[in-house]
Amino acid sequence: MITTALLTNAYTNALQSSFSTASITPTANKVVIIAVFNEGYTIDAGVPSISGCNITWNQITTRMQNSGNNYWRSRVTLFWGVSDTPTVGALTINCGANSSNTAWAVVQLTGAATVTPIVQSNTNSFNGSATGLSLTLSSFANPLNATLGICFAEGVSMNNSGSNFTNLSLLYNNKVNTQFANSPQTNVNWTWSSTNDRSVAAAIEIKNQPPAGNRAYIIG
Repeated sequence: MITTALLTNAYTNALQSSFSTASITPTANKVVIIAVFNEGYTIDAGVPSISGCNITWNQITTRMQNSGNNYWRSRVTLFWGVSDTPTVGALTINCGANSSNTAWAVVQLTGAATVTPIVQSNTNSFNGSATGLSLTLSSFANPLNATLGICFAEGVSMNNSGSNFTNLSLLYNNKVNTQFANSPQTNVNWTWSSTNDRSVAAAIEIKNQPPAGNRAYIIG
């Protein structure tokens, strides 16, 4: 079974392109997922990159959604990384262009495969009035695999997790929600009570670490 620990999360409206997280202490040989939201005003939200803690960070997927008037451009991105010798410290998130609103959640996984831990990903977005957003993942490769997703929805509060999910992080007045299920969920969804202007989301399937095989020894 895959379990989670939130190492840090934060939101800022500082107008800049590079951000530092709080100091974290990653555990050796445990996968870390980073969910990032960033938003540009009259410019595209840049594709972020991550560095720090002696970990190689791999982008899984990213998606940007424009507002109807093309002023606000909102992006969500997911990363993973793992190291057998991680260091304590802050991570640097470089958005490549000035970001008006930025949020991140850094989540450590226990029980996830450390080699190619991401099986699949998908994204979705919507512009206009809606009371939710969902996306579909394909059938899971293993019933022990887990699901994680991030969603941004303007002008609403997503304090409730989606069906079968648990909230890991709520930021930016609950407009940025990162949620997790330690089970296969092909329908990754978020709902809210009032209509909104725009929304964008991404989700992944995380591979369970198989148990070490039994070994048989022949003596003689």
